[in-house]
Amino acid sequence: MHWIDFWNLSRPLVALRYGATAAAAGFIEGGSILSLALAGLSGLLFVAGVYAFDDIEDLPEDRINHPERPLPSGRLSVRAARTFGIICLILAVAVAAALHDRTGAMALTALSAFVVIPQAHRLTERHWIGRGVSVFTFIFSAFLLGSAAATGPLSPRLFLLGEAIGVLHLATRIIGDERDLEGDRDRLRTLPALSLAKARRFIRNVLALSAVLLPLPYFFGFKALYLLFSLPAALHILQQSITWKIDQAGGYPGHWLAAVVILGACLSR
Repeated sequence: MHWIDFWNLSRPLVALRYGATAAAAGFIEGGSILSLALAGLSGLLFVAGVYAFDDIEDLPEDRINHPERPLPSGRLSVRAARTFGIICLILAVAVAAALHDRTGAMALTALSAFVVIPQAHRLTERHWIGRGVSVFTFIFSAFLLGSAAATGPLSPRLFLLGEAIGVLHLATRIIGDERDLEGDRDRLRTLPALSLAKARRFIRNVLALSAVLLPLPYFFGFKALYLLFSLPAALHILQQSITWKIDQAGGYPGHWLAAVVILGACLSR
């Protein structure tokens, strides 16, 4: 057991993206530098805790799909991962509470409960609707946490931006589920319970919905500069939706598209 195993368990790149998204959302809403730092730190800790419990729940599949990860490889025990996850989630809620906004802290507390309680966690993993809701909520919570870094309620433009990015991320996660299908067949999971034709049709529809949603925040307070960032990304995603085929010829919607749109939102707030 080594610190690097806990680092890998926490999915540092995902944690950094989530924390950066929360900080960017706070910046869009006009939060102070300290509040942006707290929102980013809270988000980073939250993701680290979420993935610790996610890996515990997904251990049977990961032995097939991702045997190199700390838990299936045996470098970390389930007990160590659970302890690490609990500590991270408690710290995430505590830091969110330091923002003096109940909404962000309560949102992370509720999401943490779903993650920690196995029965609740399985509801979000083993049902098609639960899977979609959990993925979308996970991303949208970053924008909600970011809004806690500023005074006032969540603005319509940030709400719409969070929706668009959340829908885009949902498509990428479902694509990832298809790639991990082999290891998921032995358990009641999302794609094994569906036909692949339905899953791929869902992917096309979600990509198209994201493309439609991305430019909308402009009409609720962003400057015209926002369209220079969001429209090319929306058109690229729409093209992927149209050309999506069984062999994944439509391409994989990368996280860089979301980063471009969020950057445009920050520059045109």
